[in-house]
Amino acid sequence: MTQPPTPPAPEPNSEGPSSQGPNAPQPPHPGVPQGGGNQPPPQYPGGSQGSLGGSDEPRKNQTEGRGFFSALFDLSFKSFVAVKFASFIYVLLMIAIVIGWLITMIGTLITTVAAASENGFVAFLLFLAGVVGGTIWAFVQLIILRVVLEFMIAAIRTAQNTGAAVEELEDLNAKK
Repeated sequence: MTQPPTPPAPEPNSEGPSSQGPNAPQPPHPGVPQGGGNQPPPQYPGGSQGSLGGSDEPRKNQTEGRGFFSALFDLSFKSFVAVKFASFIYVLLMIAIVIGWLITMIGTLITTVAAASENGFVAFLLFLAGVVGGTIWAFVQLIILRVVLEFMIAAIRTAQNTGAAVEELEDLNAKK
């Protein structure tokens, strides 16, 4: 069998970290800033720390301040109504899911009472399946509703941020 070559042992009088013991301070790594992380963040052109536009205030979309009806009838689709009313839509559809769950529970109760006269065990199984299954189904609907709304909001915010970035790049190109 062949063994991989072993690295040469350090010289006993060398000034490396091994000559001072295992608890000796290690030399700094290249490219890592020193000072314990108390350095100020880097400054970008224009004076801002994350914005390309040069202003310290967050950039607002020009269509952000528009009202509901002006956004509703905006035929260019530059403003989005769904973001403003996502919580209202969510509450409305949650109420619809609860109403559907209540109807399922009432139907389960009626079916259980009707089946109880013939066979009590079958009635119990129908009641158990209706309550457990109806409740699980209501929660699945709620989860799906939430995920769909989150995807919709994320897509709209991505479109808004992309539009703002394009406008900002156009402004920078116009200044050159």
